[in-house]
Amino acid sequence: PKQKETMPGIERYALSMARDTNLRHDISTYCAWTPAFAEYATQEDWYRSEQITVTGIPRVDFYADRWRAAARRISQHANGYGEPMILINSGFTLANPRYQSPKKELKMIITKSPYSRDLTKKRMYAQKNALEALSSLANTLAGRFPKVTFIYRPHPFEGEKIYKSLLKPLPNLHLVKQGTVDGWLLRAKALIHWGGCSTAVEACLAGIPAFTAGWIPVHLPPPAVEEVSIKCLTEEELMLRISDVLEGNFSLPSKIAEKINKAVENTFYK
Repeated sequence: PKQKETMPGIERYALSMARDTNLRHDISTYCAWTPAFAEYATQEDWYRSEQITVTGIPRVDFYADRWRAAARRISQHANGYGEPMILINSGFTLANPRYQSPKKELKMIITKSPYSRDLTKKRMYAQKNALEALSSLANTLAGRFPKVTFIYRPHPFEGEKIYKSLLKPLPNLHLVKQGTVDGWLLRAKALIHWGGCSTAVEACLAGIPAFTAGWIPVHLPPPAVEEVSIKCLTEEELMLRISDVLEGNFSLPSKIAEKINKAVENTFYK
């Protein structure tokens, strides 16, 4: 069945699994990222409880105190940039795909996935508008804070060409698509993201705030990401928040701090 627009993120992910019940039940072990998904998979009869092992995501172990130094050592690609650093992370893989045109990407998803044509098109248009808005924001921030390094990091499955025309050639603004995101988060003072990416939860693990540009519309944001992100309703509000971070005057709102552990457990397992 085609997906409903109101479907929660965990159900959207479930649609990517094998549809054949007998095939799923023949699997000896299904490794689930989180207890929440393991519970959902059992309730919906995707897998039996004895088939499921909750493993978490090994990559996020690098945020543990004992592994942080190692994570920095193996991400030397991030060493050549000045500090303080702000990471701007994007994830516009539908509007800006790396391996084919947006038109072909749209057709592939509509044809080969359970997602409806209408919903997929809405996602693409939302991403296209957000890509342009986030790029413009990066230019504004780099101009406003000339002594701060801004790293604009596209998703690994995004193309880079479009950003070379959208991002201004400012000395403190860098388009970089190297390495896993942990190496950047462990060096950054803050994360700025669109609002639909679990990188916000990783920022919590790294001990830095995750800001979203609340004036840029987001299509079906994951609840856990919204709960741990600080939504700035205007550009000026975001500027003030960034200033507070750089000056050491920022403190995480209590309502967000209270939700971090649950969000981490639901997203990555802890």
